[in-house]
Amino acid sequence: MRGFIIKVGLYVVLLLCAHYFAAHFADGRTDGYYLRFTSPQQSNLIIGTSRAAQGLRPEYLDRVSDSTEFFNYAFTLLHSPYGEVYRESIKKKIKEGTLDGTFIVTVDPWSISAKGSDANDPSKFKEKNTELGRTSQVNSDPNLEYLLENYPYGWGRLILRRIKQNPSMHTLHPDGWLEINVPMDRQSVRKRTDRKMKDYRKNAKTFSPSEIRLTELKNTIEFLQARGDVHLIRLPIPGEMIQLEEEYMPDFYSSMNNLSQQYNIPFYDMTLLPDTFTYTDGNHLHKSSSKTVSRLVAEYLSKRDQS
Repeated sequence: MRGFIIKVGLYVVLLLCAHYFAAHFADGRTDGYYLRFTSPQQSNLIIGTSRAAQGLRPEYLDRVSDSTEFFNYAFTLLHSPYGEVYRESIKKKIKEGTLDGTFIVTVDPWSISAKGSDANDPSKFKEKNTELGRTSQVNSDPNLEYLLENYPYGWGRLILRRIKQNPSMHTLHPDGWLEINVPMDRQSVRKRTDRKMKDYRKNAKTFSPSEIRLTELKNTIEFLQARGDVHLIRLPIPGEMIQLEEEYMPDFYSSMNNLSQQYNIPFYDMTLLPDTFTYTDGNHLHKSSSKTVSRLVAEYLSKRDQS
């Protein structure tokens, strides 16, 4: 019996060691979220949904000053609409003692809305069942909790994927920016745009503005304000999406202006700029335009610092 127990113990130890070894091969192609849970705590964050995840690039924002290094902690509309789950995760991601941080809080009508008949019932919010909701450790490298809870394949795949270096549609960079590589010929873009607009027209019928989410946005702003400067930003989107959002939430602009005045923070609505940007699907900025937009935001932040 003792020999059997020793063998089982050795097997368990070897299994744990093998998994720990494999975890070191997880990288920016593992999925679109993992690396955000492996970086250290941060002092300057980009927060929001997938528009920000793909549209704001820290490497260009960092040029605001030599001492400012941004981290993109934005996810998707499913993962990170404004709510308790996202706010609590943001709290864990911010470096303790931060008092002079810079926080880019991106907003759009969908991030303060909820799907279903009761948009003000947090028990029905979907994000608690996502990677963001299931991961309590957000600064561990490797992040064993994340892989155990969220990685759907055998961990040997982590090693094989790194060895094979197969092309990937997405690459999550160490600074949190999600790079998307898709065909950009006119037909491909049109198909993706038609599909995305169909999804959002459906959202306009099944989502409702949520007072709870708006309150959570305010709670997030208040938390961040105690740790630095907060900037509300609405990222560029094409005219077709702007029209849909105005029909869905006609008072969005005035609501954000009210927040800006209430908390004495700037609101930069980039949908008011001339639309010279390129989009992958009628919703997300192409990486070439994400560079341009990030530079515009950097210039905006720099001017705010000087004023």
